[in-house]
Amino acid sequence: MLMMHINQKMSLILLLSFLYFRQVTVAQVPRLHPDEAVVVRQIATTLGATLTNPTDDPCQSGKLLVTKTYAIVTEFTEIVNNITCNYNDGTFSHVTHVTMKSMSLEGTLPPELVNLTFLKEIELTRNYLSGGLPKEWATMRHLNKISLTANRLSGKIPVEWGKFANLTHLSLEANRLSGTIPKELGYVNLTELILSANQFVGSLPITLENLAELKDFRISDNSFNGTVPEFIGRWSKLQRLEMYSSGLEGPIDPTIFALGNLIDLRITDMSGPKFDFPKLINKKMKSLVLRNLNMSGSIPKDIWDMGVQKTM
Repeated sequence: MLMMHINQKMSLILLLSFLYFRQVTVAQVPRLHPDEAVVVRQIATTLGATLTNPTDDPCQSGKLLVTKTYAIVTEFTEIVNNITCNYNDGTFSHVTHVTMKSMSLEGTLPPELVNLTFLKEIELTRNYLSGGLPKEWATMRHLNKISLTANRLSGKIPVEWGKFANLTHLSLEANRLSGTIPKELGYVNLTELILSANQFVGSLPITLENLAELKDFRISDNSFNGTVPEFIGRWSKLQRLEMYSSGLEGPIDPTIFALGNLIDLRITDMSGPKFDFPKLINKKMKSLVLRNLNMSGSIPKDIWDMGVQKTM
């Protein structure tokens, strides 16, 4: 009886050990594909980062181990260094998200990013990256988000960027980009297009009318010309529209003010022919800024009862 009891106890211990080992083994993230490991090291060099451990697997550590050259940290600084590998083929992991925010990177944008075949998002906000936008990125069929806000990027938006298959979010705000907006950009199924604080010129191409899924459109602080396109009033899903000192001229079509999902509308410093204050304002509006516009007529009484944050 004693031996039987001991054997049963040993069997139970072995079973629990096996289950624990199996659980740990299953939960472990497969190592990064060797080809992508080489690419990640190349990308780090192009971005201007110095790896402290080139053999580290970012799929295991969740970040790039780099020499810290970060900007002075304040309570408002959000430093993010994150590599996510959410896809594996059963043998190796693959990089799906790259986020390196506020890390004082002083290099250029890496064309070799295209070799991360399963990449979905690239986030490089608030660095010191310079140079142009790589046309090669447009071949990345899984990429759905590019955020390059607040860098020192220059040059034009490549016409090739009109070939993105799944890009929905594009933020190029606060750079030194110039030229006109390529008409090809109107063929990308964007939901967010943020171009504020650059040096863009020319009129907005008519092809942007195709952006039927657009929810957020910002073009403040540029040097565009021409009138505010009427097709903006047909972006039925638009929620946020910002045109502070965009360079565009009025009049502003009344259909824009009446967009059913628009909750944040900010337009300032616009010349052009005089036009009447819109009689119909979307009742869902939460923020409304209309300043230094050549508008006439009386402000509808119900606008004061809407409870919106407003500047006129």
